[in-house]
Amino acid sequence: MSPSIGKVPNQDAHNYPLRTINPLPPTDERYKSWIREVSSDDSLYYCNICEKSFSCSSQVSRHAESAYHKNKIQKKLSNNDDDDQLSIKKTYKEKFQQRWLDIEEFKCWLRENPYENHLYYCLICDKSFDAHLSHIYLHADSKMHLDKYKNRSIEINKSIDDSNRQTNEPLLSFDERKREAEIRFAALIADKNIPHHIAKDILSCFQHIGKDPKVLASMSMGRTKCKNIITNVLCPVETERVVDKIQNTKFSIFIDETSDICNDKWMTLFVRYVDSETLNTYSQLVKLIKIHAKDSSAEKLFHAFKCEMWKLQIPFNNIVALSCDQGMERKVSSFKTKLQSVCPRLITFPCPCHSASLAAHAATNRIPEFCEEFTRKIATYINSRPKRSAIFREFLECFQETNRKILKLCDTCYLCIMSKIETKAYFLFLKYALNYFNQFNAYFQASETRIHQLQTKSSNFLFDISKNFLKNTHLKPFFIDVVFSLKENQKNLNEINLGLDCEEYLDELIQQGHEDVITTVRENCLAFYVAAAEEIRKRLPITNIFLSKLNVFKPSVSLFENDRETSFNDVSFIVKTIGVAEGRKEEEGVMTGILKVGRNRLKMVGVCINMEMERKLERLAEWRERKRR
Repeated sequence: MSPSIGKVPNQDAHNYPLRTINPLPPTDERYKSWIREVSSDDSLYYCNICEKSFSCSSQVSRHAESAYHKNKIQKKLSNNDDDDQLSIKKTYKEKFQQRWLDIEEFKCWLRENPYENHLYYCLICDKSFDAHLSHIYLHADSKMHLDKYKNRSIEINKSIDDSNRQTNEPLLSFDERKREAEIRFAALIADKNIPHHIAKDILSCFQHIGKDPKVLASMSMGRTKCKNIITNVLCPVETERVVDKIQNTKFSIFIDETSDICNDKWMTLFVRYVDSETLNTYSQLVKLIKIHAKDSSAEKLFHAFKCEMWKLQIPFNNIVALSCDQGMERKVSSFKTKLQSVCPRLITFPCPCHSASLAAHAATNRIPEFCEEFTRKIATYINSRPKRSAIFREFLECFQETNRKILKLCDTCYLCIMSKIETKAYFLFLKYALNYFNQFNAYFQASETRIHQLQTKSSNFLFDISKNFLKNTHLKPFFIDVVFSLKENQKNLNEINLGLDCEEYLDELIQQGHEDVITTVRENCLAFYVAAAEEIRKRLPITNIFLSKLNVFKPSVSLFENDRETSFNDVSFIVKTIGVAEGRKEEEGVMTGILKVGRNRLKMVGVCINMEMERKLERLAEWRERKRR
């Protein structure tokens, strides 16, 4: 049986007044390494060497000189070489399990220690012990416990009966109560249509609140109260926190208009910045700016934006970059011009994913319209009858494909038979060609920062499209300014790569004698390639010098590049483009200062500098300093 650790006040037994104790000197070297105050009872001291409690300073003094305590120190403590103080070895202590309370043999006297989760409390012996199930069984069979149990069994049974009459509820085991609570929680998630992946977050919140059951029981929350708390409490606090950050650091802004159908129109002020304390990158909404629905011109947008910046006292000089999609391209170009008048070093980037989508849309316009019409009719045909949906599900299961509901509907319920033999050829070609767009789009929709790869990936994207129809003389080396529409620069019509599946299908059509159809298909696919290449070159930052310099922060370049002079010049160019504090250029050791400032400035435009990159900058600074000397 585990030795007794200390007494816990017994709420069911007689309460004796606690004596007034003299506090221990907090700086007493004899006690500070092992004595602790009991947080739940300021009248007790606890020895974490012997695991015992004491009610006054005189008992602590006697205990400190005892042989038992000194022997415990020799066994459990070791000398600390760093600060010459005693340190306690960490030992695993089992926590009290609620299911132990449901064991019939222990129900009348076993209790959880309210102050220490690794102890249990015996109601009969009025003592606490280590929370091990084997220790509980040993204590239950001990002579001391059995003798006291005979004397107090009537009193304890009466207390338990009174408690049962007060609750007037059937007693359930801990596991049963736990399962019931989990079922109720899952039913709430299903009934309110809450996404399943946030169930864990909701449970964690209530577990935190439930640490104080009285607070949880007294809480009230309705629709109006919840809305008022979010609007009047959380929103001002969060807005103030973000504003305080961006008032003193560089940040990028994302501007867009709301596209939902409602009476009000809003403009988003979304920022991306680096926290100077944690060096973590955050993307957060600062404000929804209300604009006039009848007049949302670029002048009105910029005026509303400027007024909000003044109201929040955010310096315009802290704005590093502007990013937006090209859906409001005309407005943004004017908005950008006005913003550049107050932010001369402003850098602008279009959304690469939206730009790639626009390029794909322009290219697919070169494909005959009956392909798009065919896909709309398929969706309508399948979704118009439950029987057809069931057959479609069986079809997918037969080919081991994921069952996906087709959501795109049209006005007619008639499915024309695919009489045009070239329709399949176009779909096989689009399966091959659009895969380039999907891969590029998915790569830049990641949560991590990849702006330093935007220029390289855009160039590779254009090259992958061009190699399907351009002659090899224009690919090695690849000339970005090549005229894609010139026949002299293109391969022969039969040499254009349409993808393996499409080529095999066209070979079948040749054997069937449809040469005229094949020529038309190849001409339309060539027009797709030409339009795609022109749109990619037009919309993506392929020739952007600033983005091309960001490659210096790729791990492969940072760690293995031997041309330090070029690397240093690239870093200097980036920092100068973003902007350096006035007066720093004239100081001695200017490049070392630029590099230090540049690390944080580069993160403001989304460059993720990891540990290898940090060492790269430091090595560059040291190399430059040695060269200057």
